[in-house]
Formats: sequence, structure tokens, C-alpha cells
Amino acid sequence: MMRIGRAELRWLSLMGATLLSSPLGAQSIDPLPGGLLDDRLGIARETPGASVRQDPTLRLPGTTTGDVTALPAVGDPNGIDRGTTVSARRRPQYDPAGVRTGSFLFFPELTAGVGYEDNVYSEPNGRGDIYGRLRASGALRSTWGVHALAVDGYVDQRSYAKYDTEDAFTYGASASGKFDIDRTASLTGGVSHSRQVVDRSAVGEILTTRRPVRYDLTGASAGFSKDFGRLAVGVTGAVDRFDFLNARTQSGDVSDQQFRDYTRYSGGVEGSYGFGSGPRLYAAVNGELRRYRVQAPPITRDADIVEGLVGIRSEITPLIRGRLGVGYLHANFKDPTIPSQGALAIDANLDYLFSELTTFRLSARRYFQNVGLITAPATLNTEVQLRVDHELLRNVILSANARYVHGKYVDEDAAVNRWNVGVGGLWLVNRRIRMDAALDYTARKSDRILIGNQKIDAFRASVGVRYHL
Repeated sequence: MMRIGRAELRWLSLMGATLLSSPLGAQSIDPLPGGLLDDRLGIARETPGASVRQDPTLRLPGTTTGDVTALPAVGDPNGIDRGTTVSARRRPQYDPAGVRTGSFLFFPELTAGVGYEDNVYSEPNGRGDIYGRLRASGALRSTWGVHALAVDGYVDQRSYAKYDTEDAFTYGASASGKFDIDRTASLTGGVSHSRQVVDRSAVGEILTTRRPVRYDLTGASAGFSKDFGRLAVGVTGAVDRFDFLNARTQSGDVSDQQFRDYTRYSGGVEGSYGFGSGPRLYAAVNGELRRYRVQAPPITRDADIVEGLVGIRSEITPLIRGRLGVGYLHANFKDPTIPSQGALAIDANLDYLFSELTTFRLSARRYFQNVGLITAPATLNTEVQLRVDHELLRNVILSANARYVHGKYVDEDAAVNRWNVGVGGLWLVNRRIRMDAALDYTARKSDRILIGNQKIDAFRASVGVRYHL
């Protein structure tokens, strides 16, 4: 079986959105980081912190949640897949069957939900409101013996009962494919476009606009991987275009967002060496060029980023798998008044199979993030997240999640801390119906008035139902 290098793992994981989604979907962990100078803007309220790249996985929905580092499952007479995480486990009695169309499977889904939020505008003295959500999506997957093709799309409407300025309509579509050159080499590629809404409580978001800031994201990516036996190499590249829409201040004046428009050119190369069926040592170099469309005073926001990593991945021990890497992260800002920034690079995403019914996942990473402050080009973020999934019953999954982000503003004497904790449950009623519920608490504190309110917090509760064919 061909070993998959980190470059291809990065591509497959960033393409991931499956129908067996997390009951804490708003707090699900990105399988792999989205960039060195990253933009974890998310969809406001619903997916804070989620990766802005939402292309489809090439795996069939219901079989994984992007856990591409998991080893093949070993069958069990009781129906439990030994050696897999709770979220990635196959559940043949409850996984959506899909609709066969020639050599493709089509997985349509309709989601409806209601929730309550006690701080709609992310203010020191929050105002609460009830909201409803309706989402329609579809996933098309090839079932070919070689090569693969996936097409995804969704539309999502969120509406508030009282504060309708927070209503949001988002959408997205993407296509991705894999071409198997032979058993040891493959090419991958994908394109996507989406309309997103910035989360008001994100670390780099300080603007007090009447409505949440919206932006369009258009991207394309390509990759190549080759397995030489114990040695494997991979190369990836991507271009992403971010276009922010103008907003309005609380007084009704236009808030020009063009200073945030930019194009991101990214690429990486990795080599790894395996020791039989055990762990693999890897070394990787990743880079980004960020170029802004408008150079708005008082600074030039363009930046070049380089990251070097060494580490270990795959099956580190029989019960721990994933990756653990460290290295150096360097940002060169094009403005001559802003000094270059260097920091320890962290790239960790580990699954601990505590038991067949309980899985822990720890992720940690460091990255530069785009911000909505015209006097600062980015924040240097350090992020740690811990998640536990427990299979209470074969069709009932309980989850808990904790996340911490520390953001240090570049060229500003200011920092932001953001905490989030949440619990939730997912009930797989049958192949077609799934119900979920979640409770979530978020707090953000800054040490300077310049970068927003000094402390805000929010509590959210939601319930939802999903229907699959």
C-alpha cells in the first residue's frame, strides 16, 4: 500500500468536510493547518476558528472526519473497528447510503437548527437573541478503482429573531481530484469558491461594524507525491484570493474593507522516512507570499513567510498516531518600519486511542494571522486545543472540547487571549436522521483598548437535526 506523505495529507485534510460531522461542529479541530500566515476567520457564530478552506475530501462521507492519519481498521465481530478514532469509525448501520449515479455516489443533506446566544454583537454588555439556521448541501464522490473525483456545495442561512443585522447567508462550491500515475505516485488538484462571514470574537477581529464583515474566497491547489519505499516525497502549491466586502459602522458610515483584500501564494515540500509499519521521520519547508491589492496607509501589509519543520508522524506508538513537529517560523514584512519576526514553529495533531470507546485529540500550532487592524499586518498566534470523543452507545457520541489562542500583534504593543470550552452530543437515529445538541462558552480578553473591548464573553446553546438520503 502506498504511503501518503505529509504534503498529500495536508491536501486531503484541507479538502475535508464529511457528513459524519462533529456534534461540536463549531469547535471541530482542523486536521491540518491552513497556512503559515493563516486566516482562521471562520463562519460567524457557527464555525469560529474553522479553516477557511472547505474543499471536499476524496473519501466517502460517513467513513471519516478527515482523520487521514488513521490506519486501516481491523474488523470486529461486534461491529467495532479496532484501532480507529471514535470520529473516524465506520458505522454501517448509520452511515448515509447515498444515491448511486453511475460510477458516483451523491450524498444530499438538509440541516435545520435553533439556538440561543447571550452576546450577539460580542460586546462587554452582551445582548441575547434566538436564531434559526437552515442549510442544504450535497457531496458527489467517485467510486472508481483508481483516480478519484469529488464535488461539494452548500448554501446556509442563519436568521435572528430580534437582531436581524446578524443574519447571514453563506455558500460555497468546490471540486477536487486525484490522478494515480501508478501505485507509488499521484497528482492532486482542486478549485473552490465560497462566501464567508468573519466571526466577531476572533482574535484578529476588532471592528465594530453594524453587520459582520463578509468576504469571498476563491482558491486553487495542486500537489504531487511519490513513494520510493521507505522514502516518500511530496510537493504542494496553492493560490487563494480573499475579497472583503465593505461594511458600515454603527452610525451608518461606510467602513472600507479594501485594505484587507489580498492574494496568498503558498507552497511546500516534504521528505519522510519510514521504519517498517512504525513511525516516520519527516522534514518539511513551507512558504507563503502574501500580496495585498491596496497598500493603504500607514503601513505596507505585504509579507513573506517561511517555516521549517522536523518531526515524527504516522503511528508513533500503538495507541498514539498523528504528527508532532517543531522548527522555526520566520516572517519578513515588506514595510521597512516593521522588523522581521521569528518564532518557534509548532505543528502537532495527535490522536490518543485511550480505549475503543474514547479518543483524545491534542493539536497545537503557531502561525501568523491576518487582522482587521489597519496599523498592524498580522498577529503571531499560538493555539492549543484538546478534544475528547466518547461513544456512549453505537449511535450516540458525546464530545468535549477546550481551545486557547494567544495572539501577539505585530508592530503593536498589544495581545489578545481567547478561551473556548464546549460540550455536545450526536445521536445517529438511523441512516437518514441525525440529531445534535451543543453548549459553548467563549471569552476574549485584550490588554489594550486599541485592539477592541478589553473583555467579552458569550454563551451559546443549540440543537439541530440533519436529514440524509
